[in-house]
Parts: sequence; C-alpha cells; structure tokens
Amino acid sequence: MTITLSEILVTVLVVVALLTLNALFVATEFSLVKLRFTRFKEDSLNRARKSPMIAGMLDHMGATLKVVRLGVTTCTIGLGFVLVPLSLDLLRSTGVAFGVWEVRGALVVSFALAVALHYILGELVPRALALQFPVRTLRVTSWPVRITRMFSGPFINLLGWGSDLLLRIFRLNSRLDLNLIDVEAQIRSLVSDGDEMPPLAEKMLHNVIDLRKRVAQDILLPRNQVQFLDLEDEVETNIELARNTGHTRFPLCEGDLDHCI
Repeated sequence: MTITLSEILVTVLVVVALLTLNALFVATEFSLVKLRFTRFKEDSLNRARKSPMIAGMLDHMGATLKVVRLGVTTCTIGLGFVLVPLSLDLLRSTGVAFGVWEVRGALVVSFALAVALHYILGELVPRALALQFPVRTLRVTSWPVRITRMFSGPFINLLGWGSDLLLRIFRLNSRLDLNLIDVEAQIRSLVSDGDEMPPLAEKMLHNVIDLRKRVAQDILLPRNQVQFLDLEDEVETNIELARNTGHTRFPLCEGDLDHCI
C-alpha cells in the first residue's frame, strides 16, 4: 500500500495542531506561575486581573493546572499515535521487507521524532515566551484552556476519584497538593538567572509552602508552653522574650493568659 500525498498532508496538519495545543498548555502553566509567584512587576498581575477569565485562572490554579497537565499528556501521546502509522506507511512504500525489526525501528523513529518536536516546539519555546510575556500569553491561551476545561471536566473528575482511591489504598493523604513540589521548583527557577531571592524572603517562602502540609495539631501548643507578651512587663523584657523564643506570633496579655487582650 502506497501512502498518498493527501494522507501525508493530513498527518502533518494533525501534528501541527497537536504541537500548537501542547504549546498553548505549557505557555499557560508557566504564565500562571510567573504571575502568581512573581516578586517583581506587581502592575503586571494587577493588569492581568482586569480580565475576568485570567483572574479566574489565577484564583483556581489547582483546577487549571489539572486541565493543563491532562492536555500536555494527551498531546504528547497523540503525537506518537499519529506518527507511528505514518512511519509504517512510509516504510511500506519503500518496498523493503516488512519484518519485526522494521516495525520496531519505525516505532523508535516515530517516538524519537515525537519527543524532539514536543521538547523543542511544545516545551522550550512556549516556556520562554510565557516567562517573558505572561500577560500577553494568557490573553491568547485563556480561551483554548477554558474550552478544554469545559469538555474535559467529567473525565478529570473521574481521574481525580481514581487517584484518591489509589492513594487511600496505599494509606496516603489524598488531600495533599500533588503539584506542591513542582510549584516550589518552578518558583525557584524564576529567580535562578542572577536575581537571587534575599535569604529572609526565601526562608519565608519556604515556610509558607511547608505550612500548607500542616494540620492544626502540628501548630497548636499546650497551654503551659505558650509564650505571651505581658503588658505589665517592660518593653525590653518582652523584646528579649520574643528574641529568645523565636516565635513570630504572641498573645498580648495583662498579667497571665487568663487576661488576654
């Protein structure tokens, strides 16, 4: 069977469409991360929030990122799915013996090409554009992501139910944010180009991220261990107490904890 020119053109169009969708999803993810966790250009964030659609994506990043990850995964698998038949048809058209090793070679070439196209055009290029022009990028990508979210909502809910069930089987907390580590790594990558984060700001950011994994019993102290600032003590005494304990929050009391101001 000889592959026709029209079949090649259709395959090329499908590949271009998948790469474009993949690039839109990747650009959306990094634009959101750039805006949500940026330490500079607050005006960019305020300007972006003037768009209700972008503001909604920023306020519901968890749901948006689930759509983005599903889209990226689907596009990547789709590239391999489309390129494999094309490779096999091209192999048949050469007239060489069509054996097991030929099929395996076609599979290797197809997936290698899919990975290369995905890595360059679907990852590196849109990521660079998103980090440099996050607001402009979201204005372009918000509509495709919203449409994808509308159609993929039931499937994502089903996947979420399956992942929760699997985590419970292994006695893992299904409520933990599975994107937490990735988000932290991306935040650090945003300041890795010579503009280092001040040590205090970095420590505060790390503590904030770590706090999301805590529950009330990890934070509450027994009554006899609570340190408080006493209005009956001198200012220097209270300052010394704050320095020695290292706490960041203190009840303000008059005499004892029973008289908390």
